Amino acid sequence: MSRPDCEWVDFNATRAELGDGIREWRRRRHLTQEELAAAAKVHVNALGRVERGKGNPTLKVLWKIATKLKVTVAQLHLGPARE
Repeated sequence: MSRPDCEWVDFNATRAELGDGIREWRRRRHLTQEELAAAAKVHVNALGRVERGKGNPTLKVLWKIATKLKVTVAQLHLGPARE
């Protein structure tokens, strides 16, 4: 059954782009994964999974990361180079 009103979304690609964006912002801020994870009160393994595009972070986790990077949640996905 097809759904013409629905657009296909590749969530794996979306997660990878999000992870790339977070990594770029973190590096621009000269932070290690450990430093960002501690500041955002997120486990470092969870942050690593998100940066590799393997995690499925909640909006709350994304907000905590974005706040510590001093960007919006939307900017996390874009990364500094694509802003």
